[in-house]
Amino acid sequence: MELSRLHRIKRKIYLLVTVIAFLGVCAALYYKTTRLQKEEAQVEVQIDKANDKYTSEKEREEEIKERKAYVQTKRFAEDVAREKFGMVYKDEVIFKPEEN
Repeated sequence: MELSRLHRIKRKIYLLVTVIAFLGVCAALYYKTTRLQKEEAQVEVQIDKANDKYTSEKEREEEIKERKAYVQTKRFAEDVAREKFGMVYKDEVIFKPEEN
């Protein structure tokens, strides 16, 4: 009878240790999962920022291409000559406002 009682106590102890170990593993997995979810959210924010920057840089690239094409035209040379040097064609009439 003593052996049987001792055997039951050992089984209960083993069961308790197993349950405690299982709960420990569950707690560790829960902690790791929540940490990974936070990291995932941070990475998603970084990805969104990178995508926004990529889009803005693509738009800037298009603007630069358009500006490059415009700079190589005769119209650009005429505009610069008018704005910077005040040049006009021979048959053009210029009206200036009166100065007080």
